[in-house]
Amino acid sequence: TIKRQLAPLWPYALLLFALVWPWRGRRHILPVGALVLSLVGSLINITLVPKTQWREATAFITTYRQPDDIVLIEPSYMTIPFDYYDEEHSEREGLSYNTEASKLGAFLEEHERIWFISHTADNDPQQRTQNWLDEHAVLVDTTACYRLQIRLYEPMSEH
Repeated sequence: TIKRQLAPLWPYALLLFALVWPWRGRRHILPVGALVLSLVGSLINITLVPKTQWREATAFITTYRQPDDIVLIEPSYMTIPFDYYDEEHSEREGLSYNTEASKLGAFLEEHERIWFISHTADNDPQQRTQNWLDEHAVLVDTTACYRLQIRLYEPMSEH
């Protein structure tokens, strides 16, 4: 999100603000108030705003994963938080919203099971990957973590 992109720049913006602000007299009330407001907003964000549960999702997959499983993650940039919590224990692949059916078919042929993780807030509105998997594989299990949907598929030939 734009908030995550701008967050690392916020301290530099505050330093620049402190350099150009005239600190003499009563003018220091505005920057101090802005800093206090920023601190309160940050604390509310850290403590009260729920975060995507990647730790729980990776723990769930690690608990039930088998050696020949693959984890498909959509959208592809969500592999970053997955890798952080998974510590590269799972074979995984990031998918774009327009992943070709031939690539999905290859995953089904090469692996015993497919774990498909999709972000519920940042997802393909047409759910093309999920629909393809629903048509060409057997849905074995589904679970949800906050803002994540985890679906476990097996090839149809096994049933």
